[in-house]
Amino acid sequence: MDLDAILAALATKVAAISGVVGTSAFHPDAIPDTPYFTFGMPRGRLVSGSWELTEFALPMRCYYARVSDDPTTAAGLLPFVQATITAFRSGVTLGGLVTEVHIDTWDANVYATVNAETFQVIDFSLAVTVYGSASYTA
Repeated sequence: MDLDAILAALATKVAAISGVVGTSAFHPDAIPDTPYFTFGMPRGRLVSGSWELTEFALPMRCYYARVSDDPTTAAGLLPFVQATITAFRSGVTLGGLVTEVHIDTWDANVYATVNAETFQVIDFSLAVTVYGSASYTA
């Protein structure tokens, strides 16, 4: 499993969602424009055997809008959440890097401050499964 390659493929996936202006594998010091996605470090578990099953929860955060922006931007929040969920609805394998990835949970009632700016945030948790032949080297 190549986590860097998975993060790069996820960044490409979310960049294709209508309206997204940027993505970053990690949280930047400043948000250039919105909506902007970032990824956090995963939690996971490994089940070993003749086949290796790796499951992990990967946090994905969308900085949806600056709180100082026009209040009408909130009207587009739920359709944007739905568009993001739809992008990860089913059969997402990231070009064969993973067995499956889908959105497990989300929370749109979040605010975060980055570089003295407050943002309306949507926190998603991605469920990622990698199932493949186990090969070990000493």
